[in-house]
Amino acid sequence: MIHIRSLSKAFQSGGRPLQVLEGLALDLEEGGMLAVTGESGSGKSTFLHLLGGMEKPDQGQIRVGGQDIAQMSGKALAAYRNRMIGFVFQFHHLLPEFSAVENVMFPLLMRGEAFAQARKEAMQRLEEAGLADRATHRPGQMSGGEQQRVAVARALVGQPRLLLADEPTGDLDERTSEAIHQLLVRVHHEHALTSVIVTHNPRLAGLCRRQLCMREGRLHNP
Repeated sequence: MIHIRSLSKAFQSGGRPLQVLEGLALDLEEGGMLAVTGESGSGKSTFLHLLGGMEKPDQGQIRVGGQDIAQMSGKALAAYRNRMIGFVFQFHHLLPEFSAVENVMFPLLMRGEAFAQARKEAMQRLEEAGLADRATHRPGQMSGGEQQRVAVARALVGQPRLLLADEPTGDLDERTSEAIHQLLVRVHHEHALTSVIVTHNPRLAGLCRRQLCMREGRLHNP
């Protein structure tokens, strides 16, 4: 599913290049569930953004499902993100002026799917996340855990093959975090996903089949 070789990425800092990733390699089979741990600033989020086509590498190959996304045009990357990837971030990034079901619908509407069908599919994903009864509520009317469940539903609505999560419970209390952990594991299996989860939470990392640690711009066994 994922084949990465010689991946490098640097950013400008104070007029100098700051090397974040250097020579990173990874193979992850289809259906795999990988936790990426490591210190803050080690490059975990940058790695996830590259894998999700949100940024482009300076060098290297990123093959996902047979496609080298490092070579894609901007338009092709947008289609890749919309159809292949489901994103869950630490902060839910829901649009505050829209209801839960409207937030979940957006990826489908961006594809050009009919409104009625998009709403039907969004409701199915909200029901799966245990939030069907909150569909018409706006984010400000929901708890942090509920908002993150909406974000998970939105990530799944387009039937992605790859789920990317960046500190998905980093802003939640322990009890709420555990519920989100169990939801992520359940949808991983039920949707036959390949999942890459960046986390500082040892409980969530331990639920994944495989763990790697980011150090010095590369992935290592913990």
